[in-house]
Amino acid sequence: MNTDQANNDNDGQGDRCDVDDDNDSVPDSADNCVFVANATQSNFDGDALGDVCDPDDDNDGVVDGNDLCFSTPLFTVVAPSNGCSTVQQCPCAGPRGTTSAWKNHGQYVSCVAQANDDLLRLGLLTQAQKDAQQSSAGESSCGRK
Repeated sequence: MNTDQANNDNDGQGDRCDVDDDNDSVPDSADNCVFVANATQSNFDGDALGDVCDPDDDNDGVVDGNDLCFSTPLFTVVAPSNGCSTVQQCPCAGPRGTTSAWKNHGQYVSCVAQANDDLLRLGLLTQAQKDAQQSSAGESSCGRK
């Protein structure tokens, strides 16, 4: 026993001698969160950190504490203010965060336009990308009765 050594899991074995510092049954040499128990080793974005100790699980540049849209598909453009893509901000089923449907198709298309205008203004979308997404929204059945 090394009383002057850190002991993350309080198992009586100092961290330098302990092969599993978080007692999650995954040896530190294979653990993607050495000091936080995570037996499943889930790692949505495939980086070096497991989800339980990764400050940005979906690697979208928005820390999890500020990210309203968890598990955004990797490499998807998101609004830096909330971590949501246009599809997540304007889901076809209805306005995000509600259980109601769109009032009409125009309301859906307007949501997509506003979300894409914000991304264009921030330089995260090109005009061509915005136009393509807007055209797709216009052709969709979202909000149609």
